[in-house]
Amino acid sequence: MLTYMDLDTSRKLLALSRRESNARKRIRLLAVSLFLEGENRTNIAKRLNTARSSVNKWVSNYLNKGLEGLDSNTNLLKFVI
Repeated sequence: MLTYMDLDTSRKLLALSRRESNARKRIRLLAVSLFLEGENRTNIAKRLNTARSSVNKWVSNYLNKGLEGLDSNTNLLKFVI
């Protein structure tokens, strides 16, 4: 069941995506926004022309970690010499 809170959060994520300069993060924000609006993950993947497994990962990361879960993971890969 979709709640007012989900729609409000969805709108906030959509607004964030419009201000986001990083294209990859923008797609992640859009995917979660659509999910919170009640769209299923398969349709989201088709609309955004991305893999369903990516949408699954982004939604899961958001649900577990909030906005921080949508940040790029490339910063986490650090090699010690």
